[in-house]
Amino acid sequence: MGNESASVPFKIANAYGGLAECHGLVCAGEDGLHLEFEAPDGFFGVLKSGVKNLVIPWSELANLQLRKGWFSTRFLLTVHSLRTLREVPGAEACQISLSVARRHRPGAEELAMNVNLRFCERELRRATVDPRRPNRAG
Repeated sequence: MGNESASVPFKIANAYGGLAECHGLVCAGEDGLHLEFEAPDGFFGVLKSGVKNLVIPWSELANLQLRKGWFSTRFLLTVHSLRTLREVPGAEACQISLSVARRHRPGAEELAMNVNLRFCERELRRATVDPRRPNRAG
């Protein structure tokens, strides 16, 4: 796991078409968003597949939204390519929903702020480096 932010526990409730639940950790690292998760093998969830690690490079991450409700909190993670999430159970197209327990909401909020700050910094670098982009100041 990366060392840039604290890890936030999550679950994927709709893994394998709703037949299983995956549990894992997500955190921001220097090289991208790190997902570490364990998925059950089979329908009864008795056997585990082992821990899988996935690093989503910052350039592949399109968006990370934190959606907070009265009883639930979840990350909605969107990537640019179908290949990026191909090994994550429950991924649909270029998105995955990661449910976060209420007690981990403060860590989830901090992670979302760190990731969105990184997005803003990336856009600022693009705007100052790319001379072809129009200058909107003034």
